[in-house]
Amino acid sequence: MALNDPALHGGAYLCNEHELRITSRCLREDLELSEDATFAEALAHPIVPTFRQRRSRVTAGGETVGSMHAPRPLHLIRHRHDHRALTWWDEDERIVWLCAYGFHRSEQPDDAYSLFHELIERGDAAYPAEEDYARAFRDRQRRFIDLARREAPELVARARARPGRSVTARLARTLDVRIHCVAGADVDELYIAFPCEGLDHQRIVFILRAVKRGLTATDWEWGVAFPTNDLTGSEMSFLLIVARDQ
Repeated sequence: MALNDPALHGGAYLCNEHELRITSRCLREDLELSEDATFAEALAHPIVPTFRQRRSRVTAGGETVGSMHAPRPLHLIRHRHDHRALTWWDEDERIVWLCAYGFHRSEQPDDAYSLFHELIERGDAAYPAEEDYARAFRDRQRRFIDLARREAPELVARARARPGRSVTARLARTLDVRIHCVAGADVDELYIAFPCEGLDHQRIVFILRAVKRGLTATDWEWGVAFPTNDLTGSEMSFLLIVARDQ
């Protein structure tokens, strides 16, 4: 895939329901890259495209290194004859981590398997550290902002092209959003519904401003009835007034 692949964002490669990331230790010590390298930059290393290919659809599986009954099993991936790497699937955060890489040379002191077992013996050294998760969470915040600003206008255009029918999308690969347009002579009424659990006022207003740039306090109402009257769970509905020529 080209380096302008929209699935590339910061230190992550975005899959349908999870993301791929590389630990700082692996970037620095094994791949000899900056620990702040982006995933796009890391693709220059031969093991990273293989990691992307193997773990984009299947998050784990195959041969394990260390105990197969370990609470956090490390799975092996191979590239050609000599390249070896370990991955770990963090199901809670939905991240597959590239944890270690080495060059396979049987009975050599720097063989990949020697490295892997040394890391495993050091306890948590084979797994992502706190700094890795801190970077992942910062990336996610930036990603939501970047993608929401890009995708919300497209969702609005779809809704306005189909007045009277709701359109849905997963905004920024995170938030399930529905928009329903009621067309008028001079203005359109845009009803937007999404789950608000865990969202503070600032994040809610950001989402509404992504839908309508230049939003003011008089442009929207909250707690209104959605036209299809089918709000579920923690969904809340908002009404935005948008001029027809906007």
